[in-house]
Amino acid sequence: GRRARLRRTLAWLAGMAAGAAIAAPSLLPYVEYYRLSSSALASAALDRSASHLAPATLAHFLLPFLSGAPHLGFEQLAARLGLGEIENFNERTGYVGLFTLFVVIVAILRVRTRAARFYGALAAGSLLVVYGVPPFPALLHALPITSAMNHQRLLLMVGWSAAVLAGFGLDVMLRAEPRDRPRWLALSFAVALAVALAVVWSFIGSGFSRLGGAPRAFLLGQAWIPVTGVVVAFLVTLRRFSSRTIAIVAIGWIAVDLLWFAWGFNPAIPAHRYYPATNVIRTLQSEPARFRVLGLSTVLPPNTADVFGLDDARGVDFTTLRRYEELITGRAGDFYFYQSAEELPASFPLLNVKYTLFPQRLPAAPEGFELFYDREIAVYRNTRVFERALVVLDHEVVADPAAILARVRSGSFDPSRTVLLEEPPGPVAQG
Repeated sequence: GRRARLRRTLAWLAGMAAGAAIAAPSLLPYVEYYRLSSSALASAALDRSASHLAPATLAHFLLPFLSGAPHLGFEQLAARLGLGEIENFNERTGYVGLFTLFVVIVAILRVRTRAARFYGALAAGSLLVVYGVPPFPALLHALPITSAMNHQRLLLMVGWSAAVLAGFGLDVMLRAEPRDRPRWLALSFAVALAVALAVVWSFIGSGFSRLGGAPRAFLLGQAWIPVTGVVVAFLVTLRRFSSRTIAIVAIGWIAVDLLWFAWGFNPAIPAHRYYPATNVIRTLQSEPARFRVLGLSTVLPPNTADVFGLDDARGVDFTTLRRYEELITGRAGDFYFYQSAEELPASFPLLNVKYTLFPQRLPAAPEGFELFYDREIAVYRNTRVFERALVVLDHEVVADPAAILARVRSGSFDPSRTVLLEEPPGPVAQG
């Protein structure tokens, strides 16, 4: 009746409000960052929303390391097997387990609930976007924020939906009578898998025949995964096994399968081995006061300085605040705008950089610099560095942001004398 529909609608609205409140500590800072960042411009320049996976990469749902892996090597296999250039392992490999796929199919065919339909639709829709099936990419490209996304990362939604559906499917199998267990579905799954692997072989067969011993052995070493997945699918549909036995076999194999897939991908080693402190690092760490450093060329890449407690003028990778990017380069929209610094920016006097690191000693110290350290690399001290905080007694209102940017990048602007404001300051309260 009308009252029941009203209650459900109010409950749904209350749930949405509660979810928004729970997510607010993450969502609100992100929305603020997105408003202030150059992400939209940079993503448009990179055409990130046009990045999709080729159909051949569906093979990674069956053989996750078909194109190699960062922690195992052989990452050139995609090109050598004729699958094309595939760059990012995390954005190409949607592996959830072979047996997991089987119980997902069970859920799709046997679970008649709204939740199952929702997660099935979410997985299907995400796959259509990931693989660039019209009109879904165009729809997301037309929406704010989603137009700046790399749509391949919706594989995360596929994996999440598959995990939920697998739980539904396994629950149905455990509750079913032995005579109702889907043996025909296990047989159909085995046939479909054989056909899929035959299609994969039609793509990679000629490339595989040209591989040497090590890559060939690496690929053949993955064959036990689909074979065992099919065997487990048959085992859990046998009538003679109890539900408890099926649960142990199913959950045990899923754990083995996914641990095999993920083992070693995120290695843990002592920090001092991964980031060994050198003499120059220890020297800079011993310096008093707060200051920033700037590594030229390949010296001290972004984020590395932070590990050692040093403040880098480049900040953190990909925190692309639009005004800061404009301050450094004079424009906005380059996703990798400060991945490396090949020269000092025009706005260098404003950056509180006290020490500039060079790969080697320069023929002569630049004006305003003196040699501070000269061993494994060369470090020059900025003798004109401004402190992190200044008391400035004068201000000037310039309404045009472009004019302000030109002034502060001119090389003649003195930040210790004048503050440039886009709007007049408000009245100072008298107390």
